[in-house]
Amino acid sequence: MTNAITKMSWWEIPVPDLDDAKRFYGEVFGWTFDPFGEDYFAVIGPDGNMLGGISWLPKTSSETACASPSTPMTSKARWIG
Repeated sequence: MTNAITKMSWWEIPVPDLDDAKRFYGEVFGWTFDPFGEDYFAVIGPDGNMLGGISWLPKTSSETACASPSTPMTSKARWIG
């Protein structure tokens, strides 16, 4: 008996630019996108089935990744530790 998964059921694609990503994936794969929360879209395949999601991924740099307690990464960030 085999318990192999033969079909992907859901996935997520985090992207730095939602508009560019929707344009690219729409042109390449024929996907459409339905708003599904703030900065998140459900991905709809050419057959009309919901495949997964695409969401905004904030851009980071080595400067923000190495922030110190005196320089939080964002206005909502707080230092723990």
